[in-house]
Amino acid sequence: MKYLSIDTETGGLDLDVSLLEIGLVLADENFNELDSRVIKVKPDCKKGGRTNYIVQAEALAINGINLVEHDKVAHPYQVVGTKLYEIFAEWVKNEKLIPTGKNVHFDLKHIWDKTINRSTWEQFVSYQIMDVTSVWRFLTAQGKVPTLQSSSLSAIAEHYKLDTSGLHGSLFDARLTLSVLKELSKI
Repeated sequence: MKYLSIDTETGGLDLDVSLLEIGLVLADENFNELDSRVIKVKPDCKKGGRTNYIVQAEALAINGINLVEHDKVAHPYQVVGTKLYEIFAEWVKNEKLIPTGKNVHFDLKHIWDKTINRSTWEQFVSYQIMDVTSVWRFLTAQGKVPTLQSSSLSAIAEHYKLDTSGLHGSLFDARLTLSVLKELSKI
């Protein structure tokens, strides 16, 4: 069994905002990193060759993305769909990857809406997900972990004294998810 830890950075919380970054980490059954990728993303160009981003200032303040610099290296949605297909063709051999993350449904909705359709994605990645919040809440209900003020990725990571200094970078957050799951697997 292999896991695909996913995190995205977007221009806000709604589906109509721009997808800006996708962090992917391939991990083994023990949550050890095997490979990773970060893809800088931008909307497809409109007539006249312009890229029109939809972002909220608060989101950019949180994720720290500078759109001017980002735009220089980001790939259009259509190109990213092909890149994702190529990555998965390389990573997936026998069985589908199990997607994991924090609020992973949010990330998947943005990826499917903008880059690669769900049916193509699910050729490589299972529809069954493992969300850190659900795992934490289950373990809390079982009395195996404490109730925290928040079930955010940072709160859970800080409980295990994991480094959270790079939060809100997609690749950092995807790796941090694996570190949290590795800690939880010891219970």
